[in-house]
Amino acid sequence: MFKETIMFEDILRFAQPALIWILGATLFVFVATQVIISVMKRSNVESKTIGYVKWVRNILLLLLIIAFVWQLGVALSINAVDRSVIDRDGIDFSRYPTATPFK
Repeated sequence: MFKETIMFEDILRFAQPALIWILGATLFVFVATQVIISVMKRSNVESKTIGYVKWVRNILLLLLIIAFVWQLGVALSINAVDRSVIDRDGIDFSRYPTATPFK
């Protein structure tokens, strides 16, 4: 009779906590590589090795930026979906100002 479908909103709500964990883990590893680079410079490690660690750091920085923008996009998408006036069944509640969507 009533078929439950997976909505885009549900996918976003499921993905948001995972994105927060990815963002946090990437930030942690990025800070760790910064500390490793600092220690290597003080310990007079050859510059070629430091260069490799800097490559890793730069890749992590890129991933961090991508994860942050993705997280921001998901948060804004959820906010936009929550503010929509169309119910899951396609009923436009903006035409009926006193009506509220059933949840």
